[in-house]
Amino acid sequence: MRLDSITRIERFMANALLSSPLIPLGVNVLRLADISDEEGILQMANSIVVRYVGSSEEIERQAPLTILRTMSFEVNVASQSYLTQSGHDFAVQLCCATHETLTNTVPANTGLEVFGSLRMVTEQFAGLTDSSHYTYTQRWELIIQDMHRGIAIDPCVQRGDCTRLFPGNLKNRLKPGETVCGTVIFAPVLPPPNNTISYDGQYAGVELNSDGDLVYVWEPLNVFMSAEEIAAGYYRVCTGTKDQSNTFEVINIHKPDGSFDRFFFGADTGGRLMLMGGDLVRVNNDIPGEVESGGNSENYFGANFPRTGYGQISTITPAFIYADPTSQTTAKALVTPGTVFPTADGVTLVYDDVLYYQVGNTPLGRAWVKADDFTLLAPDSYLPRVDCDDEGLEEGKIETCD
Repeated sequence: MRLDSITRIERFMANALLSSPLIPLGVNVLRLADISDEEGILQMANSIVVRYVGSSEEIERQAPLTILRTMSFEVNVASQSYLTQSGHDFAVQLCCATHETLTNTVPANTGLEVFGSLRMVTEQFAGLTDSSHYTYTQRWELIIQDMHRGIAIDPCVQRGDCTRLFPGNLKNRLKPGETVCGTVIFAPVLPPPNNTISYDGQYAGVELNSDGDLVYVWEPLNVFMSAEEIAAGYYRVCTGTKDQSNTFEVINIHKPDGSFDRFFFGADTGGRLMLMGGDLVRVNNDIPGEVESGGNSENYFGANFPRTGYGQISTITPAFIYADPTSQTTAKALVTPGTVFPTADGVTLVYDDVLYYQVGNTPLGRAWVKADDFTLLAPDSYLPRVDCDDEGLEEGKIETCD
């Protein structure tokens, strides 16, 4: 919603009452926010004052997050008379005229997706003032629909760098001999003799000896990969299969020409490979290792959010739009061919093998339209009116955008 949406709704209500043939010309209609600018307004004999008093929200749909917001407005009717009966009668007539004028109206040009029309919730006598004003208060409600296209994530994710969330000893380089399968990090391991004892983390891992060979930590005399093989470019390939005990990953070692040489067993180290700050780094909560230099440096990157696009009804005959295509009892409406609606780029729905786009500014508020009935327009090929604003409009005029 726009930052001035509430002000625009107040002005719509005030302008509608000013233009109503049911409201006598001698009645002053204004927004509460304008009272301070009107000299002597509180002493006017007959007045109708409009003001916003609050809102409540409820979630309509989780993905994408769609909220129904109920906005509450008050209309205060006051009539002054030294004749008790005439003052009371004129005030209640103004209440009836206000009800007939605002009921079932939809504020326009507010920057909101209006889900329903204005409706009066309560009307009650507020009292007789010391200046003999009979006052009545009407409470009106307007329901709008608001879809949040952004995702509720930590600000560091929007910037593209979350290194500050992780302590330095949890951000490590891969150790010698470790292999990444998907995002899981495996370390070479010699299985316990004959699989007669349970596996323990101390069995995993290799290290360089004085000759430059990679030897098993558990049995340093057992060479995992010789210095010559390392220099020649022998490499490791995950097979995606387990050994007979379903404990270890079977990983193949290939020669530089791609031919198979041998296999070994890999044990899950508990480490995972994650993309942080544009770099693939290891995150491990159990096995601290060598701290990566600059591991806690924080870079700021621009965040990308879905932009608003536009599309056009491309059918020859009127096309249907749906409030919820997944419901058999959903509200739907016909729209004219050639009508342009704003869209949220990338927000789609597939139901019963039919693709739908989400559109806004429709008779149903935010709605869905079949992709076969709708053509997305190229970026910047359609620019909406940007000069439709109420700056400089005087009170009493109906806001239009012709």
